[in-house]
Amino acid sequence: MLGRTIWMSAVATMLLPLFSVPTFADEPFRLFGCSVGDSQSDFISLYGVEQDDGTWTRLQFLIAKNGIIAALVPGQPLAGSGPFYFSNSDGPEGYYAQVRFNWDGRDYLLHMLDIPPEPGQDDDMGGRWAGVQITEPTGASYDLPCGETDEYIGYMARAMNCDMTNRYGAAGCDFDVRPERAADDKLPEGSAP
Repeated sequence: MLGRTIWMSAVATMLLPLFSVPTFADEPFRLFGCSVGDSQSDFISLYGVEQDDGTWTRLQFLIAKNGIIAALVPGQPLAGSGPFYFSNSDGPEGYYAQVRFNWDGRDYLLHMLDIPPEPGQDDDMGGRWAGVQITEPTGASYDLPCGETDEYIGYMARAMNCDMTNRYGAAGCDFDVRPERAADDKLPEGSAP
């Protein structure tokens, strides 16, 4: 665990220049993080900086594999909107949220599913599943499934643009009153275990 902490500190130190020189109120906050599979050195993270007025800037998406940064997606500039789009919904499979963005010709879909406990199963605590689906310019796609995950979905909803491509429009971006998925509204392929 100490080795992972030291490695994560080293990565955080490498990332700080990407966010300019931070002040106390300008520290990057991790909105989402997960290990990739069971690996200690491979992870996916989404960072941002919350300003005093509640707006978010400098969102950054990062994939590190084998200790090397494999993808770094720069996000929102200091003014204006960036490339990250959020939507969410509830349904029988559980609470589902996704972040969609495009960078360097690739489409990314970060998806998170909170699975409720089975009714009548006292020992079932439910679960959480997350991953990133990456689609190459050629149309080929693959998934990076997450291992241990931490997420701050309410902050993501405030930090990002509303993904108006979801079937519920602006309602699909409301974290507090999220829409109920219709019977024919299936989760995207690769977004469930």
